[in-house]
This record gives sequence, structure tokens and C-alpha cells, in this order.
Amino acid sequence: ESPQAGEAFALDIVVENVGGARAGDYAVHIDFIDTGRSETLPVAVIERNGLDAGAEDIAFSSDIRRVENSGSFQVQVVIVPAGEDASPQNNTQRKAFIVQ
Repeated sequence: ESPQAGEAFALDIVVENVGGARAGDYAVHIDFIDTGRSETLPVAVIERNGLDAGAEDIAFSSDIRRVENSGSFQVQVVIVPAGEDASPQNNTQRKAFIVQ
């Protein structure tokens, strides 16, 4: 079900350490991208503690997010490690959604 313009909808961001070793502390940068207007709308930056190998973390959860305009959007999540990262290619994810 697509969210309606101006109405609240849920947004849950789950981070998983898919590596074989403990991951260090990290920040989660969350943005909405309005693909029709080429605008990036910042949602949050959250600092998180490291994760054991195979562990999951609910990094962000909100049921009050809203977008005021209808159209096509993406939620972009970027993991920014506090230290070195052996495999940074899996640190950015996007998921498309439509607001009616």
C-alpha cells in the first residue's frame, strides 16, 4: 500500500553485519530522494554501536514520517563506518516508493 501525500507512514531501517567479524561503530544517514524533482530530503543521521558478525540492529524506526508531495521517491540509507571498512560496496541501499 502506497502512502498518501501529507499522511504519516512507517519507516523502519534494519542494519545487518553480513561479514564474518565484528563491525565497529557506524553512522546511518537516511534521506528521501524525490526523483521527479531531483531533490534530496534529509531524514536523520544516527550514530550506532558496532555489531557482532551476523547481528541485526533496528537503526531507525518511525511511524510519523511524511512526504507532502505525491510522486516517485527513494529512501536512501548510507552506512558510514567510524573506521576502516573492508567492503564499502554494501554500505548504500535505496528502495523506491510512490506517494499517492
